[in-house]
Amino acid sequence: MTLLPVMACVGLIMIAAYTAVQLALTGFGLAIAKLTPDFNRLNPAPRLCNLFSRNLASCCESLVFIVLFSLALRQVIGHHFLLLYILPQKTMHIALLTVGTLLKRLLTAAVIMILCFGSYDAYRQYKRYAKQLRMTKHEVREEWKQTEGHPEIKLRVRRLRLELLRRRMMAAVPKATAVIVNPTQFAVALQYERVTMNAPRVVAKGKNLLAQRIRMIAREHNIPIMENPPLARALFKNCEVGQEIPEHFYKIVAEVLAYVYTCLNNK
Repeated sequence: MTLLPVMACVGLIMIAAYTAVQLALTGFGLAIAKLTPDFNRLNPAPRLCNLFSRNLASCCESLVFIVLFSLALRQVIGHHFLLLYILPQKTMHIALLTVGTLLKRLLTAAVIMILCFGSYDAYRQYKRYAKQLRMTKHEVREEWKQTEGHPEIKLRVRRLRLELLRRRMMAAVPKATAVIVNPTQFAVALQYERVTMNAPRVVAKGKNLLAQRIRMIAREHNIPIMENPPLARALFKNCEVGQEIPEHFYKIVAEVLAYVYTCLNNK
C-alpha cells in the first residue's frame, strides 16, 4: 500500500508522456471516430495472414527482437536463478529490491535493443517513404509536359513564329537598298537611310530556297543585287534580321552602297 501511490504516479506519467508524444507526431490531431469499439480489430487472423506478404522486413525485425530479448531475459534470470528460488523466504523489502534490480537490468537491455531497432526502423521507414514519394518516369514526363508544354504544340508554335518572321522579311525586301548575294546559297538584304540610320541594317536574309525568294523579290522591285560571296556569307553568319551591321563591315559595305548609289545616279 505504501508503494501503490508511487507506482500509480509513475504509470500516469508514462501515459501522459506517451499521449504527448503521439499528439506531437500527429500534429495534435484527434480522431474521435477511432474511439468507437471495433471488434474486428480483435481478430488476429487477417493480420497473421498478411504478416509475411505485406511487410516481411518488419516481421523479420520483430522476430529478431523477440529472440534477442529472450536471450537477455534468460541471461538475467540465469545468473540469479538461485536468488529467485529462495526469494519467497525473504522479506517483502528484500524481495522488492531484488525484483527491482533484475527489472532494471532487463529494462536497460530492452531499452538499448529498442533504440538500436528503432533507429534502424526509422531509417528504413524514411527510405520507403522517400521511395513512395519518388515520381515515376511517366509522371516526370507528364509534369514536364504540363509545365513546359507538349512538344507538338511547341513545335507548332516554333513553326508559326518562323513563318511569321519569314513573311515579315519578305515584306521588308522591297524596302531594301541593296541585296548582297552569293550566287547560289546566301542572300542578305540591306537597308540604309542617311537621315534616320547610323549604319546599314539587315532587313532580310536567307539561305538556298529563301535566298532565291529574296533575289526574285528584289528583281521584281528593281533593287540592286550585288554578288559578293565572302561579304554575303559573313553578313549571314554575323548579323540578325533587324540588326545593324557590325563596325568591321562598315568599310566594305560602304563601298558596295557607294557603287549602288553611283549606278542609280547614272541611270
